[in-house]
Amino acid sequence: FNYINPGARVVVTSSGLHSLPSTSFGNFEGIIDHETGKIQERFQMIDGSSFDHKQCYAISKLCNVAFCLALNRRLQSRNAKAVCFTPGLI
Repeated sequence: FNYINPGARVVVTSSGLHSLPSTSFGNFEGIIDHETGKIQERFQMIDGSSFDHKQCYAISKLCNVAFCLALNRRLQSRNAKAVCFTPGLI
């Protein structure tokens, strides 16, 4: 974080779809190989369900929000902020 100037702002674009009721990281059921306990090389959805492009997009936007919140916590010591927003329907 030495490259972030004090007072800087990092802007992350997300989407309102991150707040869909069915959007969550789940329990990561879809990425764990139950025989080995390790992360699978290929998997469908992170929660173990079949691939759904809308759900996949919504989860990726939820990841953007989670990243922004974590980055904002780390930037506080530099008096900088990370903010995320949704541009709405364009």
